[in-house]
Amino acid sequence: MILELNNEHIKAYREMIKCLWNDITSKEIDEIIRDYKMGKTRIFVFMNEEKVVGFMNLSIRNDYVEGSSSSGVGYLEGIYVCEQYRRNQIAYRLVQHAIKYFKSLGLTEFGSDTELKNEMSQIFHKAIGFHEVNTIKHYIMKIGD
Repeated sequence: MILELNNEHIKAYREMIKCLWNDITSKEIDEIIRDYKMGKTRIFVFMNEEKVVGFMNLSIRNDYVEGSSSSGVGYLEGIYVCEQYRRNQIAYRLVQHAIKYFKSLGLTEFGSDTELKNEMSQIFHKAIGFHEVNTIKHYIMKIGD
């Protein structure tokens, strides 16, 4: 069953998000939850009986989204399913839920991204219907003290 994140799910969500992004800080998690509570993003969890076994973070991006032709693009910011529950169509069902949600808002495009080195995520994205539109490498240069 897919539900909107609520206070009962926060502890499990905090643990799972660290599995998805292992370098995320507690402060960053707090910011994600705050943005959700302020209505800036949506977080859905997948329940197996009474246990949270997966989640997805969604947003609507109004800035440029690579490969899109519209402004106001639904965006999959993150998705995670606990390892022992994978290969059970949970992530697929979460994404289908996201598509219905974004369509209900009148959006016509759905974007996502992954790191170049994350081959499993690339396979997942292609398997659920996303099409690769570009490959970008980002660079940074320190210019101050």
